Amino acid sequence: MSQVIRKDIFERVETLFSKRIVDSEPIHRGLLNLKWIVRFADGVSVFVKQYNQRRHGKKLPFINKALFIQESVRKQGIRCPMVYSFGGKRLLTTSNGEVFAVQEKMDGEVVAPGQATVEQMHSLGKELGKLHQALKQIPPAELAWKPDRSRLLQKWNKQMALAQICQPSERVMQLLHRQKQILDTLDFSRFDRCRLGWTHWDCHFDNFLFANERIAAILDYDRMRYVYPDLDVARALLSGSVDGQRGMVRAKALAFLSGYREVVPGYSAERVVQALRLLWTKESGWWITADIEERSANPRRFMVEIEWLQQHWHELDDFLGE
Repeated sequence: MSQVIRKDIFERVETLFSKRIVDSEPIHRGLLNLKWIVRFADGVSVFVKQYNQRRHGKKLPFINKALFIQESVRKQGIRCPMVYSFGGKRLLTTSNGEVFAVQEKMDGEVVAPGQATVEQMHSLGKELGKLHQALKQIPPAELAWKPDRSRLLQKWNKQMALAQICQPSERVMQLLHRQKQILDTLDFSRFDRCRLGWTHWDCHFDNFLFANERIAAILDYDRMRYVYPDLDVARALLSGSVDGQRGMVRAKALAFLSGYREVVPGYSAERVVQALRLLWTKESGWWITADIEERSANPRRFMVEIEWLQQHWHELDDFLGE
């Protein structure tokens, strides 16, 4: 089926660009969507992404908006790919109904989570700050999500019930018990004070490219919604600073925050801690599951980050303070 989709989309791309495709390289990252780096006969390369209708059917209007915003912030100087537009449309469709987009191919290397240098983390923090400042120019929209204790509790009850059946490791059981302790004591009303704004909402290290010590691009704006920019800060901080062997490397975390504060001054350690706890309300239900140790590498990596956060829940102020 993927070869049929590939042929369908490539024929449409050749028609749109009036160029012949001579080579392509599949990108094996992400869930369900097919992706390629495509090279034309004239030597120009572009990035092509198909949107799986089963996963994204109802989300396509939001993705279309996200692509519009991506192009808007790129014009403000943010390092991100140009989105090609044809007849005013950035989401394109083949004659067989396949939906896709074409973007500029960006140069750079993906750095594994937890393996960025201090200098790379500083550069990332600064670019993320610039992105958040640029996003302030986009008119607000309806809030897409807010923390919900009852929903998290429902997920916890389900996973604990599954754990009684499948008997996961002691590590997973400790994660579940610690999650419940936090749920029982966390004051969710504190998140009402978090700033609202357009948010990338997928700031893990698969979506960053680096050129030596500098950030080269922030990629994949598909999930962008009007929520809490703090979620981006916390996700990038955890993804870049938590080493699977050493836990969070404080020097990397502080370098990231230093770069962010160059553009967003006054972003205090208290706000960082609040951001991390806000992220926990969004992600702990995803990554603390009875079967987490049987899942693929990415979920297991996110679990390590949430595990560190839970273990240091009451020490975050001291750890992240200057």
